[in-house]
Amino acid sequence: MPDYEWDETGGASWYQLKVNENGGGDIILGWYQVGVDVTCASSICTPNPGIILPNDVYDWTVQPWTGAYGSWYGTLTFTVNADVPELLYPAGTVTDSTPLYEWEETSGASWYQLQVDETGGSNVILGWYQVGVDVNCSGGTCSLDPNVFLLNDTYDWRVQPWTGTYGIWYGKFTFTVDAPIPPLLSPTNGSTVTVSTPNYQWQETGGASWYYLHVEDDYGNQVIGAWYQVGVDVTCSGGVCTLNPGIVLPDDSLCWWTVQPWLGYYGNWYDWFYFGTDLPGIFSLFTDHSNGWAAHSGSWNIEYNEYLTVTSLTDSWPSVSYEMETYTNLDYQARLYRTGCMGCSNSLVIRGNPTPLASDESWDDAYVFQYSTYGNYGIWKQVNGSWEWLQPWTYSPAINTGYAWNTLRVYADGSNLYFLINGSLVWIGSDTSLTSGRVVIMPYSNGSSDDKVYVDYAVLDILESASVTETISAEQQALNEAANQSEATGDPRFYIPDDAE
Repeated sequence: MPDYEWDETGGASWYQLKVNENGGGDIILGWYQVGVDVTCASSICTPNPGIILPNDVYDWTVQPWTGAYGSWYGTLTFTVNADVPELLYPAGTVTDSTPLYEWEETSGASWYQLQVDETGGSNVILGWYQVGVDVNCSGGTCSLDPNVFLLNDTYDWRVQPWTGTYGIWYGKFTFTVDAPIPPLLSPTNGSTVTVSTPNYQWQETGGASWYYLHVEDDYGNQVIGAWYQVGVDVTCSGGVCTLNPGIVLPDDSLCWWTVQPWLGYYGNWYDWFYFGTDLPGIFSLFTDHSNGWAAHSGSWNIEYNEYLTVTSLTDSWPSVSYEMETYTNLDYQARLYRTGCMGCSNSLVIRGNPTPLASDESWDDAYVFQYSTYGNYGIWKQVNGSWEWLQPWTYSPAINTGYAWNTLRVYADGSNLYFLINGSLVWIGSDTSLTSGRVVIMPYSNGSSDDKVYVDYAVLDILESASVTETISAEQQALNEAANQSEATGDPRFYIPDDAE
């Protein structure tokens, strides 16, 4: 805050002071009144602008007012090279993502402004902090903990004091945050997974309430990208977090994965792991072919390079099974869409045997897990051509009604059977009639001209034992029990509600 002096101009009642950075913009430009802001004695005038100048080179001049604008005085150049206190910490490399900031005290400062920027990037911290409240000063050193999380990166920082006027910014320091990042655990780096929907595990980040899981294939296409909540989707115990998002991975592919925690702010991304997929069961996206699937009845085709479809038959069960293979313990799922016959059964079959097909093209042996677009599901078995309900038509709020996609999923573990719709467990049962057989897609068709079923994908994992963690809701259990007690069990081919047209 330098002193300015100039020779008095007789009769001047005001002076305009102009100070600019050498080759830059104006720092000071304003009028100052003689006797109020400007003191003139012995023909020398001195103002008190009260403005601190950072260390730099400046030009300055003045202009008098004597009832008219006087001529500008000649320009002088000066350099400010004041003694500025120094920053102390952080500098170099730090391992704390919320570092403490320390600097030499400026005498009389009651506030300090802290500025932290990513080097060559955006501002991260910019705010004023009060001495004695936010800033602790003792023995000529001040410290501040703004508790702002910094990602592992390189940063520039500085402070500016307030002493009743803006002080000079301290010189910048550069530092790098290199905080330790918890490791990913599973799938392990360089491993091969043999299930289509594996568990993901990583070491817990303390205080994280959400995690973002990112999985992409070797071409950079995102396979999974979503936030999952701890205690809802993510289970953390003993310092290890586990998530199974239930999203199917591509087969025979190289995948990269990582997670990012949310602690009220975005945490550091974990280091990437990569793994390969080699799925021994079924992985059919039907993008351009139906390899492995054999039709037993009905006209099955690939449409739009995206869906396996079947057009109507007259009062019969079109069916397609996978590769003439037989399976025992399995996790089998498919995503279906129906147009035309709203009440007709849309079903998955496990442990099926087509020989001989019945007159309506239904399978001789089969466990049939079905739904209708009116919102009901049913489960029945056919053994040696004779059928029996395991669960008669039952309403489920898990079903997307009308023209909508629904994902059916069946677990079989010995005699234990589980049925899920759109991720919700709707039925658990036990039956010993059938022990192995084919997996099948088998809708019923009433022959209407606009009747068509679309299959988005079909996936099967071979299991040693079922790992079903879901439970049937109290509401669904009550609906199941009511349907079992009803005398009106219905026809397995279709479900038509009483009020339907």
